[in-house]
Amino acid sequence: MHKQYSCYFAVLYVMLSMVFINAILLTDLRELSDRMQKEAALELMNERAADKVYVRTLEHIYGNERTVECFSIQRNYRIDLEEQEMEILCRIVQAEAGCEDVTGKMLVADVIINRVENPRFPDDVEGVVFQHVDGVYQFSPVGNGRINEVVVTEETREAVFAALLEEDISDGALYFVSRKYADSGALTWFENNLTSVTQHGGHEFFR
Repeated sequence: MHKQYSCYFAVLYVMLSMVFINAILLTDLRELSDRMQKEAALELMNERAADKVYVRTLEHIYGNERTVECFSIQRNYRIDLEEQEMEILCRIVQAEAGCEDVTGKMLVADVIINRVENPRFPDDVEGVVFQHVDGVYQFSPVGNGRINEVVVTEETREAVFAALLEEDISDGALYFVSRKYADSGALTWFENNLTSVTQHGGHEFFR
């Protein structure tokens, strides 16, 4: 009888041990699952937050009253550029389209970006903006020095950021001209050698 009870106690001990071990394992698995769910939820929240900031930024650019710094979002630009080149891009857009609306500014920025991406032009913003052919600069504000005198507005910076982040809205434009200020010879060259793609504000855009 004593041996029989001892056997029962041994079996009971083993069963209780297994239950205890399983309880520990279940607890650990539950904690791991909870931690993974929290991490996944946090990652999703961060993504959604970034998207909301992105949307709010674009809403402001396109006329909404809410303002969000464009630096708050991390997105891939259409082209790679250093801080100095960002400033050059903002300055040429301000000089060429300071009186235009946001869309007009974005279109001018698109021309610069499209040239950087096109093998017929220099492969960086500084090279494109300061390019000169036969002693003539491609952009008049560079030739007359206005690019160094302008004060870049917040709206212009936001338009430049939007052009860098969004798809090209100029339909591949590589040139633009203001019919109001261009001489007849330049206009004739544009019309005879290029394809008109769009017109906005005071500029006509070609490729």
